[in-house]
Amino acid sequence: ATDVAVDGATDLVAVATGASGVAIVDANLANAPRLVRTLNVAATQVEIFDGLAYVVSGGIVSAYDMATGQQVKGLLLPGANYPVTGLAIENGRLFALEYNPGVGPRLTVIDIASPVLSILSTLQLPFAARGSDNAADGLLT
Repeated sequence: ATDVAVDGATDLVAVATGASGVAIVDANLANAPRLVRTLNVAATQVEIFDGLAYVVSGGIVSAYDMATGQQVKGLLLPGANYPVTGLAIENGRLFALEYNPGVGPRLTVIDIASPVLSILSTLQLPFAARGSDNAADGLLT
């Protein structure tokens, strides 16, 4: 697993496994977790908000309904060719940290509270931004 997110309201867990997809696991019984489904999307980062699992694959942010496994939202990131090295959710916003080797990290803020995903802002960060700054639930720490 490369990332794990937990939906405390439903006890569903999303486990990003890279090329193998995103496993949705029912952890209602902690001593007997059960695989509910696997989302067929190569993802190394996953976050959960309001029953939706947010993943990035191939420069596209997608939201999947954890109960049905259906993709319900999608958005192409501005730096679609660069890897997303971190995701965080805070206050109805998804923060995606992309890394362009020639330029450095870029933070993209996405509105996920509305029915359609939309980019609220982007911020090109200096290479030194990987230091001690703490923003977006520790995304930049």
